[in-house]
Amino acid sequence: MNPLIVGLFSGLIALAQVQSAEPLTVEQVRDVFEHGGCDTETPIYWESSQLTTFFARDSFDDRVLLVFVYPDVATAEQEHRATHAEEEAERGTALVFDDDHGPRLMPGYGRSAWWQNVAIMQALQPPLTLNNDGEPMAIISTNASRRSELAALPTVDRDFVLLLRSVAASAVSY
Repeated sequence: MNPLIVGLFSGLIALAQVQSAEPLTVEQVRDVFEHGGCDTETPIYWESSQLTTFFARDSFDDRVLLVFVYPDVATAEQEHRATHAEEEAERGTALVFDDDHGPRLMPGYGRSAWWQNVAIMQALQPPLTLNNDGEPMAIISTNASRRSELAALPTVDRDFVLLLRSVAASAVSY
């Protein structure tokens, strides 16, 4: 059985037993993704924003996540609401506020998913549009095409979202 699935079910069982309001640590988040079958890179701490980021790669099918770990839940919620409002303004319409289908945070990634003080984004496949020579092409978009592009962005795969939500539950075993 795929270790990501085994890790997912283990985390879900623990999640049913406990949920934590404490901010998750970078180590807790990395451990859950590693136990779920992902390879993680060394975290980078961004002093200016007190944000820590790292990449998690599914070793079975090459899916890539960018993980943001905010210093606390309040900061993450503030960032989620701010980026949600930016996307509403850019698209020119009201959007449902949703932790599983959050705003796009970085070019080259789909919609974000949020849990406590963590946001994850899955890399788009392929990340760039290439011309016949294999070189990146410039993409020119109008406001209308930009709005439809944002509306069509994929979300983080459900197994990753559930794995992220298992972090709080697995923290009990530390």
